[in-house]
Amino acid sequence: MWRLGIEAILGLRVEDGQLRIDPCIPPTWKGFEAWIRMGEQSVHVVIENPDHVASGVATTTLDGAKLDSSLILLDPSARGTREVHVRLGSPARSANPPKRGAQDVVRA
Repeated sequence: MWRLGIEAILGLRVEDGQLRIDPCIPPTWKGFEAWIRMGEQSVHVVIENPDHVASGVATTTLDGAKLDSSLILLDPSARGTREVHVRLGSPARSANPPKRGAQDVVRA
């Protein structure tokens, strides 16, 4: 049950030495923090939900560097602490808001 909650709700899974982050939380949650141990490393995961969505990863950073994916490759033989920050929301909306053109006008 514990593992089901961590993997299905918090969306934190270790797959083939990689950390996959894909939360599915209640929209009322502002976010959460978790600590994950991978080998000699501690990974501090901070999830922020400013748009009050249930799922969808808008941005992911590892130690301050933006990542293109929410799948994070970590070296289990490394030591120390890593910081992962995830912002929930729509990746398309957070990066490039859609432009409205004349063909997009809705008539009532």
